[in-house]
Amino acid sequence: MISKQNVRTLLAVSILLSSLPAASFAGQLLGISTHSLFGIRPVAAVSNNVLGFDCAYGASADGVPFPSSIISTSPYTSQDTDGTLETRCQATELADVDGFAHPLVSDNPGGTQPPGSGGGITVDVVIINLNQLINGFDITVGYDTRVLNAVAVDQSGLPFGGNTACPGSPPSPCTLQTANSIDQINGVVRVAQALLGQKLGPGSAFCNTTGDPDCNGPTQELFRIRFDIVGAGSSGLTIPAPGGTDIITTPGSLAHTDLQGAISTDALFNLVDVKPMGIGFNASFTFSPNPEVPGSPLTFTATESCANCTGTFTFNWNFTSLDNAYPAIPYDVQMTGSTVTVTAPPPVINRVALTVSDSATVPNTALAVRRLPLAVIASGTSSLTQGTAGGSWNGKWLGGVVTATSGYSGLWRFCPGSFSNKVVCSSPTATVSQAGSKITQTNTTTGITFNYAGLYNDSFQISDTAEAQLGVLPGTVVSNVAVNVTGAIPAYTITVTSSNTSPIAGTSITLTATIAYTSTYPSAFRTSFFNYVFDYGDGTPTLSGQGQSSAAVSHTYSGGGTFVVKVSAKEVGTVTKVGENGYLTLTVTSPVTPLCPTSGSCSFSSTPSTATSGQSVSFTATASGGTPPYSYGWDFGDTSTGTGVIATHTYQSAGTYTVTLTVADSKGLTQTVTKSVTIGPNTGGGGGFNFVSALTSPLGLAGIAVAVILILAAVMLYSRARRRKQAQEAGLLPSPV
Repeated sequence: MISKQNVRTLLAVSILLSSLPAASFAGQLLGISTHSLFGIRPVAAVSNNVLGFDCAYGASADGVPFPSSIISTSPYTSQDTDGTLETRCQATELADVDGFAHPLVSDNPGGTQPPGSGGGITVDVVIINLNQLINGFDITVGYDTRVLNAVAVDQSGLPFGGNTACPGSPPSPCTLQTANSIDQINGVVRVAQALLGQKLGPGSAFCNTTGDPDCNGPTQELFRIRFDIVGAGSSGLTIPAPGGTDIITTPGSLAHTDLQGAISTDALFNLVDVKPMGIGFNASFTFSPNPEVPGSPLTFTATESCANCTGTFTFNWNFTSLDNAYPAIPYDVQMTGSTVTVTAPPPVINRVALTVSDSATVPNTALAVRRLPLAVIASGTSSLTQGTAGGSWNGKWLGGVVTATSGYSGLWRFCPGSFSNKVVCSSPTATVSQAGSKITQTNTTTGITFNYAGLYNDSFQISDTAEAQLGVLPGTVVSNVAVNVTGAIPAYTITVTSSNTSPIAGTSITLTATIAYTSTYPSAFRTSFFNYVFDYGDGTPTLSGQGQSSAAVSHTYSGGGTFVVKVSAKEVGTVTKVGENGYLTLTVTSPVTPLCPTSGSCSFSSTPSTATSGQSVSFTATASGGTPPYSYGWDFGDTSTGTGVIATHTYQSAGTYTVTLTVADSKGLTQTVTKSVTIGPNTGGGGGFNFVSALTSPLGLAGIAVAVILILAAVMLYSRARRRKQAQEAGLLPSPV
């Protein structure tokens, strides 16, 4: 159980470590160094609490003329610090049990160090002269990738990571690790850890001195880094790495001095080239693509410089080099040039050696050796018919560790089963074994009969040699190749259903996938857990997840149309995973929007708003919803009708009329709207003379009658006077006096 004090310590350390990136970033923005921001790097006069490097396995021994370790198995009986920090490690070639010296690459076999030590060079990160107890750190180490390649961080037997100094008997784990990473591209190693319930350092009463006798001393080894020497030259070892961290906690931050270091091959090649005064030879190479792709072009590019060389340089490449006693046994030359491109396999490529030589009578040389990472790729037939034998599959691989007696082992997996159980397919597995001169880094398998249809996730796995210096387990890589087997008898079926068989766009539906194995499919190879992928067929993102023999999801289609729902499932937990697809065709209808869906969405207005008899009135309709275009019919309430979005009408008499608007859409939906319209009398004032109103009113009719009588009387009098005048002129009547 963790005590409250331990929890407080954990929280304090975690807060301190987690605050680092932001503080470091802020410091960069403000132009303040990370060290001054945290108070980590004191003035040079401070001598206590010095953090730096100690050269160990693969480096020349302290105080002994070079090359002490080239004539013995290693400079030390272990990889641990001797308590002395060094600013430069002179890398040597390392002698193993065969008595020859070998390049410092991690796959050198036969060394006497514990498994995992590796044939490369080991550097310890150590703090000495402690004047305060410590309980954590967050440290980055930078290196030059042209010369070094960090292979592993090792803390076996150390208080940090090894739990050897934890209190109790037996001790309980007390190490909290928050970072342990290697960036081989940028050359950065980062380790961050804290201890619970203990502190290390001078006179510590917190640590377990039985488990770690040195846990209460002023020198503490924090961790080890194992490097491969992949180039000739010199690489700095920096704390912190550029932009990295440099914290030691108490649990507050501990002020300390950083002693920078380096790893160099200068002394080695001065010896090889018999140049006591120094040759200054640098040589390295890169490869692209990185990691490599078997069966594709792989380009190697060399770089070199040499202060005391003669003439032009030659570049000799060997791609199949095993653990070689260079320079006593030179590497074979397979290609030449500063840049070479090879497509492999063939040739076989694993450990690449570049030898750079100048034009001197006795050429000066430098060596760069790099173990390529193990990589594999599988390809082959992607479609077969159930019950019919066929197909061809190829595996290719590069890199890894091989020796003169041990090489590669591999395994094809085509279906669930074994050598004795071939119910699902005729050859569930096929093994590969290559060693020595038999190594081709290629394999081909043909003629498989699948007895059940399905999408088989076949795989090709390749493992290299388990070399004790790297660890007890071989490196293993896997490449997959899918084979779609069609036929009437599937391993299992997927039925896809919908909660609504005639869904309407905009409404949510539930899609359910149900899996059922074929009755004859072996129960031993079945699983109840699957990976599901739902593709709705409408372009929206697919949904992935895990479930048992059925899975349900909700989905809403935004528009109408015909959509094919595809559900893909793959078995979880089986050795060779079998996949299937299920389909459902859905016809989604567009939603029917009601005509005039809300109050007032269909209406009309009249202009003018206060009309009088005999005055023209304009009616304007508005409509929404349904399916345009719309048509409009009008009933003005006085037996008159009209059509159109705008209609005009004149009422002959004052009064209140009920106007009815009928709206119809293109689908035949109709809605009616009614309003009352009041028409006032025409009083003649202010509004101008209305001739029709005057004629139809009672007063107007009386006036007309009087006017007619007066006109008739005038006509009669005129006619009578005219006849009288005509008679007088004829003498029939006497003339007036």
